[in-house]
Amino acid sequence: MADWKFPRQHRRGPYIATLCGLKPGLIIEHDGGPYTERLEREAVKRAYLVEQAYGVIGFWNAEVNRVPTEVWQGIYVALTDM
Repeated sequence: MADWKFPRQHRRGPYIATLCGLKPGLIIEHDGGPYTERLEREAVKRAYLVEQAYGVIGFWNAEVNRVPTEVWQGIYVALTDM
């Protein structure tokens, strides 16, 4: 996306970010489904990443597959708002 680069599976502290934009400071998370135990772990992970000065935006697999244009628009808006 434009000049932004997002390495996959990038380590940030004790966590692995799905996609991590180092220059813009934005992490894009992509998850399979809203399982209760996963939601709790993801909330802790997100809080840690935000504390480390990263913006975090997340999408479910179903969103990526069903409305990819809206996902791209959401990422673009997050990037341009930084």
